[in-house]
This record gives sequence, structure tokens and C-alpha cells, in this order.
Amino acid sequence: MLRFECKDAGFECKAVFQSKSEEELNKQIGQHAVDVHGLEPSDLTPELLRKVKALTQRS
Repeated sequence: MLRFECKDAGFECKAVFQSKSEEELNKQIGQHAVDVHGLEPSDLTPELLRKVKALTQRS
């Protein structure tokens, strides 16, 4: 299981995402970033996804 907490990325945000697949987790996080934090879809760059991956917990 993969788990990502938005606060780990430096946001004052309680959102937590979990998924069995990295692809699905990235979709959830990306949609949240656009809807809640005001990012544009074009802001979801490969570099940003690498940072998210580095902060993702695996269990």
C-alpha cells in the first residue's frame, strides 16, 4: 500500500491519500493539488511527481 500525506509536502493540509498503485495515487494527489491548492495541471511536472514519490510511504 502506498500512502502520501499532503502535510509532508509542506502544505498546512490534512489530506491523506492511499492506493495500491503509484499511478492511481498520482491521480488522486494531482486532482487534489489542482482543486484545493490552486495548481494548474501543467504544474504537475515529472520533477514534482518525483518529489511526491520520494515523500510517499510504502507499507
